[in-house]
Amino acid sequence: MGASLVKAAINARSLYRQHRDQFGYLSQLNGKDRVEIWNKLNREERKMEVPGQKKIYDCLIADIEKRTASTSEDLASAESSPVVFIHKGLKIAFIQTKIKHLVHENCAHHTELLKGSIADQRSKLQA
Repeated sequence: MGASLVKAAINARSLYRQHRDQFGYLSQLNGKDRVEIWNKLNREERKMEVPGQKKIYDCLIADIEKRTASTSEDLASAESSPVVFIHKGLKIAFIQTKIKHLVHENCAHHTELLKGSIADQRSKLQA
């Protein structure tokens, strides 16, 4: 453990030096004039909302449907697309996380209800 802490401290010092040098370089490159212009900008306009997983998936599916309609491919080939594959993988990862959480609760409370719920979730994951 001591060796890993020493490695982490050395790595932190190295990163600090790199970041400090990069900051100094960018400060010299941009100069005072650009910083004053940047300070006048409205920072509220740059805020953006990160879309959720469902919205991203829906956009990707819409894109697939648009491409399959324009290239006259059938939807069966779209079902084997990377987008659907990624969605199924994310769904599996979500179910696995849920199972891990239930297993942790089961270790703490040992209830029959949780054991049944875990078994149900595992059977869904295997299906």
